[in-house]
Amino acid sequence: MDELNTISDENLDSVTADQLWTENATPTSEYPTIYAHQYHAVIVATIAFLIGVTGIIGNCLVLVAISLSKKLQTSTNAFVSSLSVSDFLTSTILPLQAIGISSQTGWPLAPQLCHLIAAVGIQTNSTSILTLTAIAVNRYITITRSRRLQQRIYTPLGIAAMIGAVWAFPFFSLVILQLFPKTGGLVYDPVFRSCIWDLNHPVSPVFQGIASLTFVICTIIIIFCYVAIYVFVRRHVTGMQTRMKSNAASTETLEADDGAGQEMHPKRTPSVKQINITKNLAIVVGVFFVCVLPYSLNLYVREYYISTAYLGLLLVLPAALNPFIYAAKHPDFKIVFKCMFSCRYSDIPKPSGCLKAISQQDNTTSSSKNTSSV
Repeated sequence: MDELNTISDENLDSVTADQLWTENATPTSEYPTIYAHQYHAVIVATIAFLIGVTGIIGNCLVLVAISLSKKLQTSTNAFVSSLSVSDFLTSTILPLQAIGISSQTGWPLAPQLCHLIAAVGIQTNSTSILTLTAIAVNRYITITRSRRLQQRIYTPLGIAAMIGAVWAFPFFSLVILQLFPKTGGLVYDPVFRSCIWDLNHPVSPVFQGIASLTFVICTIIIIFCYVAIYVFVRRHVTGMQTRMKSNAASTETLEADDGAGQEMHPKRTPSVKQINITKNLAIVVGVFFVCVLPYSLNLYVREYYISTAYLGLLLVLPAALNPFIYAAKHPDFKIVFKCMFSCRYSDIPKPSGCLKAISQQDNTTSSSKNTSSV
């Protein structure tokens, strides 16, 4: 207790790793916390709530857009859908985390709800980086390899298996083991005023190691894929310029259709559209790393300030930003979103069976009303 009073006298400007996990600590206002002043907690809670609400709405719109247009129902967007579901789940727990952050007397809701929030957070953090890795590999194969190889790998069953693996790995290696007292725990952490896994558990370093190793391996794969894509496209453009300068007879252009390019040339000819889609997804990856790395590096410092809370907000920000990136930069999402926001659903390119069924039902209803009025 003397230690706690000493920390309180110092205005709790920082909390070290040794002070974080005092045995038998209770979640009261006396326990050391990174929130030296309550107004910081209110600000962080408010921003977390806004990120959550924005992410819920934005990711719902992404999923609706994909369901309405066959043009968006591609192998790449299957993984984008998975990422949107992960971002949606992250967004749903943020308003609840905001309640805990703003509370000065511990977790105010049911303990089981806190456990669920912590489990979802662990799941979605790992699922996001794994999904971004799957997207990077998909873009690498789509741009640099033959169409035949792409069709052989990305069958409906193959895509389902990949997405299933992306979700299953963190669930079985990180989440489910937290449910057993001998291997982990899900708790309300009074230091951060958040629901997370029990970092004081003896087995916790093992899980942190698994998460860190997963992050590093995924980062290496992502960097390799996008660098390889850049090199491939750069060589392709250089080759085109060389052939044009030598007045070689060639109809090959960057806007050639993927299928036609494959029939004319043994090597893959990337289209402008595919390159733009890859650029858009590369921006998503870039935003993810810009937001995640500061918080990740801060965890290794083992000394936490109020800045840690704000870096935590940066960590979850991509969940709300990704839909805006799709709407602003993705060539197909941009068109479908424009139709959705202007309520011109009949102008959505390649309408899906779902949209056709809804349109047909609306037309039938309208016809019935007109008949009745006559």
